[in-house]
Amino acid sequence: MRFGDCTYQEIAALAAAGAVAMMPLGCTEQQGPHMPVDFDTWFAEALVTAAAADQAEAGHGLHMLVCP
Repeated sequence: MRFGDCTYQEIAALAAAGAVAMMPLGCTEQQGPHMPVDFDTWFAEALVTAAAADQAEAGHGLHMLVCP
């Protein structure tokens, strides 16, 4: 789940269930003329979100909360 999509009650329930908070880290920097400046930040968030979705689909009971 994405942190920004949750209510505070949902976040509290995830915390009580032992959810793991995932913090995607990227940077905003000058890229070449073919890429936006937030590419690294976008890419980090996309990877962590995909990992959380894969974990949820695997059904191992691990809850992941993707932070902004």
